[in-house]
Amino acid sequence: MNNNKKIALFGGTFNPPHIGHYLIAKEVIKQYGISKVFFIPAYIPPHKNIADIINAKHREKMVKLLINNEKDLKFFDYELKRKKISYTIDTVKYFLKKYPGKKIYFIAGSDAFYFVDKWKKSNELLKLVQFIVYARREYPKEKVIKKFPNIEILWAGHGLINIASTNIREKLKSGIDCKDELGEKIFKYIEKNRLYK
Repeated sequence: MNNNKKIALFGGTFNPPHIGHYLIAKEVIKQYGISKVFFIPAYIPPHKNIADIINAKHREKMVKLLINNEKDLKFFDYELKRKKISYTIDTVKYFLKKYPGKKIYFIAGSDAFYFVDKWKKSNELLKLVQFIVYARREYPKEKVIKKFPNIEILWAGHGLINIASTNIREKLKSGIDCKDELGEKIFKYIEKNRLYK
């Protein structure tokens, strides 16, 4: 299958997006010969406390700053435009219709994928897309494989990306400089708009 037939969806809250998200997307492109990664911020994620999530417009602008108009990375506002709880199954079905003939992958952290069996219509979802999972410290590869021995999982990268939005938010609240994790543009945007204070 040539590269143009493969696309990956990178869903998440992106609250805030960070260098780790960018590195994972680039790694997946290289590792699995994918032509484009679509960054799709959730409007309201079903499994998170919405009180901690900043306005969708800010998250949209930060994702755009992160991907910086690179041709193999694309921002997609499907979930933001719907303005309701974002379910992965709906997004995947939309992409299957929009891009017939493409092989679709879905990128997720092992901390999210570990609970994929609780996602809406998870059995159907697992038949429709191939998951590419990147390991997070609390949910190492072995733990995930043990829980889902019959699911074929592709793994992204070769090590842990130890950057997490949760930790970044805590650091920002404490006034700790997170420029290295966020990148200069996003850090400046957060400062300018007084986000996560």
